[in-house]
Formats: sequence, C-alpha cells, structure tokens
Amino acid sequence: LTAHAGVVTDYARTGGKIIVTIRTDEQTTEKATYSEDRLRWRGGPFRPEHWKQIEKGKNRAVAWVCAKGGGLLDFQ
Repeated sequence: LTAHAGVVTDYARTGGKIIVTIRTDEQTTEKATYSEDRLRWRGGPFRPEHWKQIEKGKNRAVAWVCAKGGGLLDFQ
C-alpha cells in the first residue's frame, strides 16, 4: 500500500471512473485511475455535491494505491 499526497493538477471523468494527476508533496507527479465508488471526501463518503468543489480546482488529495488493485482517492 502506497499513499501519494499532494495537489490535484488535472482530472478527467469518464465511464464511471476518475483519472487524476497529483503533484505530490515529495515533488513527484503521479497519475492514477479510480472508479467513482472508490472516492472519499475528507475521510468520509463522497457525495455528488462534492464535484462542484473539485471543479473549482486547487484540491488536495491522498491517492492510496494498492498493488493488487482497488485503492482509494480521498479529497482533502
């Protein structure tokens, strides 16, 4: 299990998935894809109204990446 924390610099939604690019606090750039059911908002459930906040930009997130798949994307 690996976590990448940082600023979301780009994202796209397609077919029930979100593809995010994160500029991490460690100054690396990471890209990952998550199904929408794997999204969280500040540690809690992700709700449709949270898309408005994401669309404003400058969001922080923690991308939890699991080698076996799955993982979570938690918007901060």
